[in-house]
Amino acid sequence: MPKLARQKSHARQLNYRRSIESIKSNDTETFSSEDEKILFHPGGDIDDINFSNGSVLNDISDILTFCKEQINPRFISVLLYMSLRHLGHTWRDVDSFLTSIGGTTIKTCHKWTNILVNKDFDEFTIDERVRSVESCRLDLRRFSVKFTANSSRPYFLGHEREDVVKHRQEFVKYFIEREQHFYTITNDAVPQWRIPTTVPTILLCHDESTYKCGEITAKRWIMPDNAPFYNKGRGRSIMCSDVLVMHTSGPFFSLTEKEYSEALKTYPN
Repeated sequence: MPKLARQKSHARQLNYRRSIESIKSNDTETFSSEDEKILFHPGGDIDDINFSNGSVLNDISDILTFCKEQINPRFISVLLYMSLRHLGHTWRDVDSFLTSIGGTTIKTCHKWTNILVNKDFDEFTIDERVRSVESCRLDLRRFSVKFTANSSRPYFLGHEREDVVKHRQEFVKYFIEREQHFYTITNDAVPQWRIPTTVPTILLCHDESTYKCGEITAKRWIMPDNAPFYNKGRGRSIMCSDVLVMHTSGPFFSLTEKEYSEALKTYPN
């Protein structure tokens, strides 16, 4: 067998000696700067890293923040907590470290460590994350939703979309094709009922009006090409609701001569 290079041979001896010593003793052991150069910088093409520098905590915190967006942050914090405690660090040091990088509190880490070690792995892996308000806002913006003024919009906004036009045509066609089945009213000066000539179908028309106090927010989230109902207020409201029956047994709306004359004065056209 060919002889090993001097650096590789020295590194192997160091690893062997450390493995034997780690079995005999539980004391924490650190690498010397010379050993680190041999193990991590064999070619001399990697810069030295001062892990005791405070700026390294910022880098660790950035990595943790990135990982939080990918998986439950509890998993990462518990992994760090268990690893550091396994290496012999006190809970005070671990607590200080987790706090400095924005990790989960040490009490929470210990609680979930107990579940992982002494109870059920499936219970530990249950993801109970609740999305923050800020994250939900970012999601809304990804869907082109805008936080804009909560003002009254034209009722016809979005009515010319392709899917809306198609549905409206199908809706109107359905009633036109079945016109002979409905009770309708003539458009004369004195309206009269039209009786269906085939098997009758009675239409029920529901209508309602809601009167609110007017306590509204200045802005709201609005989807593009959509016309949401105008938010009239969050306080108490009064709703008037009724059902009109298109049948001779029910009255239809009409004005008396006096009411009609007064209406013409207000709306001459």
